[in-house]
Amino acid sequence: MSLIPRNDTSILGRWWNEVDQGQIWTVLILILAGWVIMFTGSAQEALQDNQPLLNFSARKALIVFAGLIIMFGASLVPPSIMPLITRAGFALALLLLLSLFIFGVSKNGATRWLAVPGLPFAPQPTEFVKPFFVLIVALCLAKARDWGFARAFWAAAACCGIVAVLIITQPDVSQTAFIVVVFLVMVFMGGLALEWVVVLGGFASAAAVTLYFTIPHVRYRVDGFWMRTTGQDGNLRDHNDMAEDAFRNGGVEGLGLGEGRLKTSIPEAKNDMPLAIIGEEMGLIGALVVFGFFILVWTRTQRRLANMSNDFQRLGAIGLAFLLIAQALINIFYTIGLIPTTGITLPFFSDGGSSLIASALTVGFLLSLTRQRAPHMAGQRV
Repeated sequence: MSLIPRNDTSILGRWWNEVDQGQIWTVLILILAGWVIMFTGSAQEALQDNQPLLNFSARKALIVFAGLIIMFGASLVPPSIMPLITRAGFALALLLLLSLFIFGVSKNGATRWLAVPGLPFAPQPTEFVKPFFVLIVALCLAKARDWGFARAFWAAAACCGIVAVLIITQPDVSQTAFIVVVFLVMVFMGGLALEWVVVLGGFASAAAVTLYFTIPHVRYRVDGFWMRTTGQDGNLRDHNDMAEDAFRNGGVEGLGLGEGRLKTSIPEAKNDMPLAIIGEEMGLIGALVVFGFFILVWTRTQRRLANMSNDFQRLGAIGLAFLLIAQALINIFYTIGLIPTTGITLPFFSDGGSSLIASALTVGFLLSLTRQRAPHMAGQRV
């Protein structure tokens, strides 16, 4: 039974009957599951720090509430004005990145956060740039019919270059590499020949090698990953070893919610490795269910795009869905030790407030771009 009558022609009624309702429920389940995992992973930590039991989870609840408002608000934006929102949002996102040079807060040698009084978290501009970056690239590529593909490609490449330079100067190599990967996927989906994608990928790989030899932090992480993979790290225990112990403890069915023993031992587990908490408390089954819901976000997007002819909406929706699934895959891969550790978060699960808000905004834009007029309303004047 629909929550809103199908013949409701109000703004809210049209929205509900045009939006992907299944996608909404999928994301709501992910958000709720993320809050539950946050609660089980933070209650013991709060007690150890002599803080109220619900201190961290209450903070997360406030961020979730704000994220839901942003998600539904963004989904109400008509697709027809999304290009305007894209231009304004991208310009604002660039200003936020530039503001790090003046107002940025440094931590562990990186300047990636802004201190905003009154907020329960320090905003990380890079997280908010990503959805608008995807949309501006989609908007540039959608102009190929009018501009020609070469001009559209170089416009998109210029946007990518600006964002990459601003992020690498923080420095944040992982997010820079991620932005480049997203760009390559989108230009391929936008019509760039595979051989050119391979060539661009080669240049990106050469840049990555250069960063390895010039940035000690990058070299440390890559060398640590290689030594661990080849068994040359001896008895040294790192994040991944503790995550493996958590998965081993959880087994197939898990120890039960709140019963995990290693969640407070893994450094920054709530933010960097929430999957380890899921694996210990909900087991392999729980981890696969979480991954399945992310796949469902992707498949529902593809179903919606099957008959979509608008290039901007099609490329923007593909890019936004890829943004979510790629971040989830990267976080999962480094948690289980398949790639070096990065700062890429698990959408809706990681503790970072910027990550959750940006993920909610991404889903809101995705819902907006994939809105479809209901058949029974096609003949009505709206």
